[in-house]
Amino acid sequence: MKEVTCESLVSIKQILFATDFSRPSARALPYALAIAEKYGAKLYAAHITPEPIGLPAAARQALQALGVKHQKDDRDGLAGLETELRRVQHEGLSRKGDVWTELSKITRAEGIDLIVAGTHGRTGASKLLMGSVAETIFRHAPCPVLTVGPEASGEPESIADLHEILFPTDFSAESLAALPYAIPWLNRMMRACTCCT
Repeated sequence: MKEVTCESLVSIKQILFATDFSRPSARALPYALAIAEKYGAKLYAAHITPEPIGLPAAARQALQALGVKHQKDDRDGLAGLETELRRVQHEGLSRKGDVWTELSKITRAEGIDLIVAGTHGRTGASKLLMGSVAETIFRHAPCPVLTVGPEASGEPESIADLHEILFPTDFSAESLAALPYAIPWLNRMMRACTCCT
């Protein structure tokens, strides 16, 4: 049986940035870019247009005529990110369908090591009605997920280097599964800290 060390778990070469072109998504982009730059990783910026379930083609066309976004708008949105994305190796992806199903396909096909997504921070009835794509990603992703809340700082100096990590745990197996991902970050911070030597 091959031994998996903590250091080997943090090998980030492929990052998936899930965007819906909203302000919360825009807050998450600097984090995805900073991590991609730090690790020399390729960044996949993906937007999934949810298709209304059970609607016939004529009804979907009527929704588009009323101004509901379609795939061309998605490609335009991804093209709008090009200025920021050019700092790293990247690829823009636009798909239609169930958001998690399509993101899952991309994750498997591209061997994604980390998913970065912004959250709207919905609670209560709003969350019940709209759902939470970020929560679905978090619950089903086969790799680590970085969710960035709507109040997170987007300042470059707060993103480039992590100085403190909070590892909340209830000591359950699910909670402790995150520990091997936190330890390498701590080790890297300690090696980078000249005041500690």
